[in-house]
Amino acid sequence: MSLRASMPSLALAGALLAAGGCKNEPLTTLYELQREAPQAEWVFPPGVSVVLSPTLDVHFGEGARADRASDSRTSPSHLETRAFLRGSIPPGRSLYLALFVEPEARNSDLFIGREGEPSDRLEPGRRGYVLPLAPSTAGAVVELAAEPPRDSSLSLAAIRLCGVALVPGGWTRNAPLDSLAGERGSMLTQVGPSVVRFALPLPEGAQLRFTPAAEATAGPVRMWITLEREGSAEREIWSGAVRTGSDNSTEAVVRLGSRPGHARVALHVGGRPGEPVEATWRAPRIFGRGLKRLRPRVQGAEDKARADGLRVRLAGTNVLVVVLDAAAARHFGCYGYARPTTLNMDRLAREGVLFERAYTPAPFTIGAVSSMWTSQYPDQHHAGTRHRAPLPRERLTLAELLSARGVSTVGFVANPSAGLPFGLDRGFGEFHALYGTGGASPPGIRRAEEFRPVLRDWLSRIRGSRFFGYIHLLEPHFPYDPPHPFDRLFGRPGPMPSPARRDDGWIRRVNAGQYRPTAEEAADLVRLYDGNLAYADREVGWLRRTLAELGLLERTTLIVTSDHGESLLERGTIGHGGHLNEECIRVPLIVRFPGGRGPAGLRVHELVDLLDVAPTVADLFGALDGAAARTYEGVSLLPVVEGAPGKGVVLARTMQERPTYALNDGTWKLIHSVKSGRSELYDLADDPGEQHDLVESESLRAELMRQELYRWLRDLHREQGSATEERLTPSELETMRALGYVHSSDR
Repeated sequence: MSLRASMPSLALAGALLAAGGCKNEPLTTLYELQREAPQAEWVFPPGVSVVLSPTLDVHFGEGARADRASDSRTSPSHLETRAFLRGSIPPGRSLYLALFVEPEARNSDLFIGREGEPSDRLEPGRRGYVLPLAPSTAGAVVELAAEPPRDSSLSLAAIRLCGVALVPGGWTRNAPLDSLAGERGSMLTQVGPSVVRFALPLPEGAQLRFTPAAEATAGPVRMWITLEREGSAEREIWSGAVRTGSDNSTEAVVRLGSRPGHARVALHVGGRPGEPVEATWRAPRIFGRGLKRLRPRVQGAEDKARADGLRVRLAGTNVLVVVLDAAAARHFGCYGYARPTTLNMDRLAREGVLFERAYTPAPFTIGAVSSMWTSQYPDQHHAGTRHRAPLPRERLTLAELLSARGVSTVGFVANPSAGLPFGLDRGFGEFHALYGTGGASPPGIRRAEEFRPVLRDWLSRIRGSRFFGYIHLLEPHFPYDPPHPFDRLFGRPGPMPSPARRDDGWIRRVNAGQYRPTAEEAADLVRLYDGNLAYADREVGWLRRTLAELGLLERTTLIVTSDHGESLLERGTIGHGGHLNEECIRVPLIVRFPGGRGPAGLRVHELVDLLDVAPTVADLFGALDGAAARTYEGVSLLPVVEGAPGKGVVLARTMQERPTYALNDGTWKLIHSVKSGRSELYDLADDPGEQHDLVESESLRAELMRQELYRWLRDLHREQGSATEERLTPSELETMRALGYVHSSDR
């Protein structure tokens, strides 16, 4: 088909401009496809697909560059991205990588391959590399890393992969593909034969505009576009033939359907068989109105105003946040668990508000608590440093915000990962670290009941002032060794070895696949965990009674939650940190308002997460304003309690430097590894236990969520933080060992 025959007329283009939505509302640019190309899927014959990972800030000690650092904890980081090739790679193929480099990276070394040596110094501007590929039936993973000079760092924007091409081994160019590397404005150059697939949410009446052109290629180049909508087969919606040097300035306008929904827009380039061709899509943009992205909802003025009456009724009250470490929501009676593990917290839920779908952004304590107090995602609050490192000094914590406004603040913490060694005591006027050897507890562990004297003393002293308090209980976290009678509360001792209750060596063998527990041992593990949780629940009951005795219960908003959940062999492993299934990231969230001042017996089905805790507490103290509030990614839950929408989507990540992410819109959940490039997709409405991976049968949805995840990570506002190292006292080190965080070989 000729280009002229396939072009819409100017009259038709004008009609398309007016199509969809309110006629008085102008069309806006929804996507610039040149900017979206790094998130897209690139496909080359004979069926090799290539996906580029987001650029990550990886420390030498965490990956392939570890051998280049004498001390992985203090060495600088490098930027890293990967190209994942799926399918059979035939002989004689090379991978062309289009790389964009900012001036700040000019003195960095570049690595290409899995464990390559530095090739040369990077230069400002664009670079193109051709990397020979070995034949493979299982695809390949290509790693590209930029190492800055020692004692310096690079921002995530300093170097990035912008496009790829699978080319014959002898293919050469006099210059890199400028537009792939983002150097020639909004242009996308495509080396064919190939397809670039963009999986996107589209509004009603969306349209694609571009101007086609051919690069230095002999013969005509065929360019065409296909569209796949949810529930419909892929179909061609535009095609054209262009030649090098042809003077064409007519913009094509292609309608992408009249209904909103998920879609896959694919750009195809082809030519004569066996010959690479190059074509350019100039200014390829998708226009439309009213796009709904897979991002958290932003509370508008109308939403915030819903809680005005509640704010007035709660004026002058205190706030107490109680965190139970590693408490999975699925083990709470008020969340449907059969065993009576949480009688006291169930009562709080009946007296207050229970959020049915609350999540942690990180299944590890440092990341979760940092997010809870800064209302930022782990990729933000730990930007520029390891995710095991202390919270950077530049991050404003909730306690700092409230203390600056004259609020009395105090913390009581039984886990060092939530305390002084990791900067999470910042801003508290008083901070009580209750860990190390003491009382009748196991070595390195302080049981929750040991909080009682210091807690009651502080509450007695402070009850005349307005306060914000934070209590972080260790239970039900490992060791799974509840005190009597909780060790027998849910049955007689079973076959689980006694040392396994306190020694994480047994758990490490299980997680390494060196030992497979019997069904009886698995049941015993759950019994002991539930005993730990019931013990912690007793202490929450004591706290409620103490608040009542001191006249504080009806003057205090009590928030009960967890930093993360716990895996108990549901998928063959024990613990947390490296998994993002529901048992690890769905947490309890209960808010009890002073009697008569807020809702009681309310269950909220909206999606929320721990990033919402700081804005909620700040809102209760009238401090949700100014510059501090603008750094918050979470929202106040007070409007949500009064009927405003929740987040709509939540994001979580593991603690590894090359992490796994989970993106959950309340029904569909994507789990994606940026280390392997593999995805899983679950329908939580029909499969809450995540037993049936639908990534193949729901390929469009899975790819759309993967690309939306990458766009979200790309657009997150990050400010580099100061990297510091934790300094553990002997007592803190003893506790970290008892919790399974530190082994004898680590220090």
